Amino acid sequence: MHYAIELGYRNLVRALLSNDKTDVNWKADLTGTPLGLAIDMGDETLVQPLLDDPRVIADKHGSFMRATPLHQAVKQRQAWAVRALLSDDRIDVNAGGRDGWTALHIAADSCESAEILLSDPRVDVNSRKHDGGTPLHVAALFNQLKVVRLLLSQDGIRPDIENNAGDSVRGFSEKGRYVDGINEAILAHGLSV
Repeated sequence: MHYAIELGYRNLVRALLSNDKTDVNWKADLTGTPLGLAIDMGDETLVQPLLDDPRVIADKHGSFMRATPLHQAVKQRQAWAVRALLSDDRIDVNAGGRDGWTALHIAADSCESAEILLSDPRVDVNSRKHDGGTPLHVAALFNQLKVVRLLLSQDGIRPDIENNAGDSVRGFSEKGRYVDGINEAILAHGLSV
């Protein structure tokens, strides 16, 4: 199936999907699952038939980075794929990859992907990666003012959450650690430390 996807052989992919013996979740070392590969290839005509197949584990960690198809879609900035995956109830929107990064952590440098993800009520705006950092930590560190403002506009956002080193986004802002605009946006949010 991987070769058919890589070469864009849509009819062969459909034929393989119609065969009950095809392992639709087989994971290749470098390319991951068929669904993840189709997302990486950017071919919507291959992604949708895979999502439509109930045998496909739409959430399966694929690559060596333990990225899910949603992680891959966000990283590739493929809005159509992010929307398609979010419309599938099988997707765990808060699944973490190898370092605990969720799709929202990955989207911290892409306002469009962050907006799409935040439109889904299942997304945890305060999810924590293995080092305790939240998507807000990541957006502030990457100097993504639009994403910082977007995250701060979400119900339940907590700039006072500390990472494993004891640093909160708000605390860093009070020390002037971020670029202008980000410090102000966080400090204007009005939460006490």
